[in-house]
Amino acid sequence: MRFVHISDSNIGLYDERATETEKYYQDRANAAFRSLLDVINERQVDLLLVAGNLFGHVPSKKELDWLDTQLMALKNTRTIMVAGSKDYMDENSPAATYMFRSNTAILPAGEMSNAYLEDINTCVTGMSYSSESCVSDILSSMKPQHQGVINILLAHGGDSNHMPIDYKKLAGAGFDYVALGYMHKSRHMIKNKMAYSGALVPWDHTENHKHGYIYGEADETGVRIGFQTVHSVDFVNVVVPVKANYGGEAVVEFLDERLSEFGTEGIYRIELQGETMENPSPDYSQLKAKYHISEIVDRTMPEYDLTKLYTDNSSNLLGRYIESFNKNKDSIAGKALVYGVEALISTGEK
Repeated sequence: MRFVHISDSNIGLYDERATETEKYYQDRANAAFRSLLDVINERQVDLLLVAGNLFGHVPSKKELDWLDTQLMALKNTRTIMVAGSKDYMDENSPAATYMFRSNTAILPAGEMSNAYLEDINTCVTGMSYSSESCVSDILSSMKPQHQGVINILLAHGGDSNHMPIDYKKLAGAGFDYVALGYMHKSRHMIKNKMAYSGALVPWDHTENHKHGYIYGEADETGVRIGFQTVHSVDFVNVVVPVKANYGGEAVVEFLDERLSEFGTEGIYRIELQGETMENPSPDYSQLKAKYHISEIVDRTMPEYDLTKLYTDNSSNLLGRYIESFNKNKDSIAGKALVYGVEALISTGEK
């Protein structure tokens, strides 16, 4: 029996309020999911296991219809999923009553249940979330529900607020494989027996590790699994050193030159460091039209003429603050002086 195990895929449909970068991200995440379905067909996979957070939010009826259409492309594959902490399934969720046309089932919320797939002699046990958290230690009492079959446990969690797991105890429960979700980085807890697939795609700029899915095979000799990467979304963190003589146009020009080295397919978080002229006010509109930029963090400081500032403010708080640093010339004190001057000027304190 061949299976694929995924979690935390963050697929879905964007609304009209989404920014162009948010739309681009969602398109890339959805494309990664569709490419995975192609792989599943090519490798003639029998079972797709989704360990929660297929969506990054509670899916609408429209999104479930879209998902159903995607899964109908699978030729000979069953899909069994549980809802996780992001796409949880309460009684009012469309997923609670949705009737799939594809060969797909979502296990109910609130209590453990199982799906026995006779044609592949496999039983999948699991429970969907009914809210954003699940503090119950429900997994500690779980046992395989059928004898003489391949028993798989599908679970989403691993901390005190998300289905606490005693991994050692669960390892001895008798399941042939435990497919876990919630952690965004793939982690094999017990070789060929218990693993987090990790997120199919990165969710933001903090996730610089590899993303993908677990491919596995199970037969009378046991289970064998391996992590496979999938090309999805490239989040790029760019730190840009800005020089003191740069005005607003120069900052934008320098950024454009730097980003051109990476190309236009990534989603960029830019951090500006260094010193600039006072209040350079860069116009980033053309840059954002050319590149997918999620955030620009400006950590630059203006290059002040401290001598002139002191002369003009010698009798007030700003002047006294500058004077207090006259005897200390080291680099740390210099930075503290500039930060303090910036804070006083920005708040209007003199």
